[in-house]
Amino acid sequence: MKNAIATIAVLMISLAPLMAQDELLVCADSTFCIPSVQGMPRSKGIVIEREWVTNYGITSRAKEQGLSDGTGEVQVNRRTDLKLRFPILNKPGFKMAMGFNYFLEEYGFEDLANANYPFYNSIEDKNLRSLGASLFFVKPTRSDVYFLLRTRLSLNGDFRRSTLPTEDYLKFSIAPLIGWKRTPTLSHAVGFAYGYDFGRPTFYPVIVYNRTFSPYWGIEMLLPAYMKVRHNRNERTIFYGEVGLNGASYNVLLSDTQFAQNTTVHLHKSEIRFLLTLEKEIYDFLWFGASVGYRANMQFSLNDGNNRDADILIENRLRGALIYNFSIFLVPPRQFIK
Repeated sequence: MKNAIATIAVLMISLAPLMAQDELLVCADSTFCIPSVQGMPRSKGIVIEREWVTNYGITSRAKEQGLSDGTGEVQVNRRTDLKLRFPILNKPGFKMAMGFNYFLEEYGFEDLANANYPFYNSIEDKNLRSLGASLFFVKPTRSDVYFLLRTRLSLNGDFRRSTLPTEDYLKFSIAPLIGWKRTPTLSHAVGFAYGYDFGRPTFYPVIVYNRTFSPYWGIEMLLPAYMKVRHNRNERTIFYGEVGLNGASYNVLLSDTQFAQNTTVHLHKSEIRFLLTLEKEIYDFLWFGASVGYRANMQFSLNDGNNRDADILIENRLRGALIYNFSIFLVPPRQFIK
């Protein structure tokens, strides 16, 4: 039974997204340049993650005539994330992998009946979901240069089983990069990305810098998405200190008469997160993670479209809040990577 579970685990392992701390790949041919550096943890193949945000206040200001202002207290904000990644092609000179994920975010407001604000009623009634697929490509070379590409297509919004999403829910992101593996402990890359880390769809430059300074300390950066300081206590325990940017765009269908002219709107949200994280081995390929931190809101606005120039209908200000995050994940068993 133990060997069967280990086999399933390794079949599910692939390179991780460019926006995560995992290894991009492990190359069997050492004459080829590889993006990962010594000290980075084994890549994650299956991830089950749950997050809670503590209560925080919300203030809403209407930006269009006919809409009203509102204030409230968010007492429930839960997030569930399920991820699966697996290799498709694994040759020394070219790597290709695929990933799937399902994300669910839930909101609950305190004393919603007295608040009687249409936007809050709608968000509490409609959970926000993201169902996506990603492709990852890595082209190592026999020099110190490598090429990376990540693409993602997802359905983002308040869809349910009974209501199939339309093309308005489709979101696309892409990140091509060129990198240099200077030493076994130093790798960096540059490129650009198109995606929703800032809430609205945006093109922005990307800088990657991964370096291990000693057997115990390292730094992992993908600017502007995140910067992490890594402490490898030992091969079974890893600590992180992180500051990161997190964003998304959701298509939301509103039925209230206030939104008669805008029955379909887009919620653009982004936040800065400060986290302390522990990742600990349970048994070889089975690990758990625990994080605690603080979330500062950057954007939480209701817009009449998904493009960058869309008009804001309601601008929301969210107070800061604490974050608690727990995860269980599978990594490649040691016997498969040694």
